[in-house]
Amino acid sequence: MSVVKTVDSLPLVSVIIPAYNTEQFIEITLQFVLSQTYKNLEVIVVDDGSQDRTAERLSEKSHLLHPSPLNPPILGDF
Repeated sequence: MSVVKTVDSLPLVSVIIPAYNTEQFIEITLQFVLSQTYKNLEVIVVDDGSQDRTAERLSEKSHLLHPSPLNPPILGDF
């Protein structure tokens, strides 16, 4: 007897990617995560107010992602 599991029947795995000025690495990072054999994934990229083109690189991959923007970054002295 064989049991076939669908993606929906597998546990959801969350992959959280912190990003700050990661323009040159974010695309390869996303490709690596999305190429995994395990498919029931949610990928959360937290861009902490990058000053480079990280956000643009992410928007170029918008067909793979469902953006959920959070509040604007908090800038100031801590």
